[in-house]
Amino acid sequence: MKKLLGIILLTVLVVFSSCNSNADAFLTETSPQLFGVCEVSTDNVVQGKDSIAFTDLDIAWFNPKTREIKFKEYDKIKSIPIYASISVKSSSETLFIIAANINPVVNRAYDDLVLFCDKDGKYYLNDNYPNYWNLEKTKQNADKRSEGWNKFINLLRKEGRIK
Repeated sequence: MKKLLGIILLTVLVVFSSCNSNADAFLTETSPQLFGVCEVSTDNVVQGKDSIAFTDLDIAWFNPKTREIKFKEYDKIKSIPIYASISVKSSSETLFIIAANINPVVNRAYDDLVLFCDKDGKYYLNDNYPNYWNLEKTKQNADKRSEGWNKFINLLRKEGRIK
């Protein structure tokens, strides 16, 4: 009887311990780890409340060489207002800030990271806009965000979202 009870307890222990590790994996795979928080402002006045523009779960893939970022739902990303800045966060830490969401008809220049939508509807995380603008300041800004940028890349790599 004691032997049977020991076998039952051992079986239950193995089942529960394996369920626990699977639950953790499930939570990691389905819980967003990154958040792009959108802020719209005009003349240094914030318009409305911050809203989540995207999470890492909305990213199909990112290509670090071309800087193209493919989102799963084009319409959701397309709804981000032009000129809106986006804080990319992991937990409560801000990894970096996208200075603006822009397209080819934008009449401003940026020496910092932008979410650029080209005429074909492809999105890119470009270091500046236009791409020849203030290269020295652009490099300084890229250097400032390098630690957060590397965390962003590593998280996407861990999730299998690097192309």
